[in-house]
Amino acid sequence: MLKVNKKLIQTSLITIFSVTLVLLAGQYATLKAIEIKNKQSLEAVETLDEVQPREIIYTVKGGDSIYRIAQKYKVHRYQIRLWNNLESGAYLHPGQELIIKQVDYEPVEGLASWYGPNFHGKNMANGEIYNMHDIVVAHRTLPLGRKVVITNLENGRSIIAPVLDRGPYVKDSQGNYTREIDLSYAVAKELGTIKKGVVSTRIEPINEPLPQD
Repeated sequence: MLKVNKKLIQTSLITIFSVTLVLLAGQYATLKAIEIKNKQSLEAVETLDEVQPREIIYTVKGGDSIYRIAQKYKVHRYQIRLWNNLESGAYLHPGQELIIKQVDYEPVEGLASWYGPNFHGKNMANGEIYNMHDIVVAHRTLPLGRKVVITNLENGRSIIAPVLDRGPYVKDSQGNYTREIDLSYAVAKELGTIKKGVVSTRIEPINEPLPQD
């Protein structure tokens, strides 16, 4: 009959128990460290929210217009009028205070096309001359001046470009817009869309904090 060495069993059990305690202690320490890190990250975000206000008061200066202020803060003119109960065409006077709010935009996915020689040298929506070799894009609704990250979902290539023009306006037979964004030749070249012409993209607006005067 096999003899049982009780002392050896007790020693083994103690060893297993000790190792288990060490492992549990290590797991606890790891979880605690993660908890502390998450708490610190949350506090940092809360602090950032406190430092970066979601709303500011802008004092109108000589020569200001709603269009110029909208460009500075990368919002729409109608938003400034709405926030301040201003009628269309309302006159601004120096010293007048306006509410300007932080506006964040969500990423979207949609088709991108590009526009080149037929528009080269013509005025863009922001008043500048369109140069097909510049990094610029057109969008129907995003505020002019807002920067976006465009990713070609077919090859993974990305680029950051400012929205300085309006479009695209191509519609289907039901009157629905078929494309989300128009790329300059230079942007399309960087994304590798020149030959294909129209590709699936992800458009991520960069939500910058309100600039401080």
